[in-house]
Amino acid sequence: MAINITPERNEDISLVIWLRSLFSGVLADDQVLDGFPETSLKLPSVAAEWDTVDGYPVEIGNRKWTKERRWYIDIFAVSKSQRDEYAFLIFNALDEGIPVYDYNEGFPPVVATQVETLIPISKRIQNMEVIPELSERLYYRATITFVASDGKF
Repeated sequence: MAINITPERNEDISLVIWLRSLFSGVLADDQVLDGFPETSLKLPSVAAEWDTVDGYPVEIGNRKWTKERRWYIDIFAVSKSQRDEYAFLIFNALDEGIPVYDYNEGFPPVVATQVETLIPISKRIQNMEVIPELSERLYYRATITFVASDGKF
């Protein structure tokens, strides 16, 4: 019996595929990661991970909820310039939103139905200091944090 992919997981997969599309021709698929890297790091890389989901009731007396989700996009680069270019490319591209598809219908190149668009309601870039004594090689890092709502108000 197959388990259906949840709407939240569709959002996560769509974010990674959106990032792969954004960096098409620049980064290989194994350099755009679904989750924080847990093995050896191939530079440069971009990793997407969700952090929190907050739910809010839409109306008193019914069971409808809206949700806000927070994601982190970590950038691991070989230079300050590369880190900055990748960070600002992602930060600015978020303005257009991230299309979310129903991956229960199949994965690219199969065309799946678009079910929503994640529109950030807040976004931020933060430089992350990498301490040379604690890492095997020097690299530059930044984190983009954004919050998106499913818009069910």
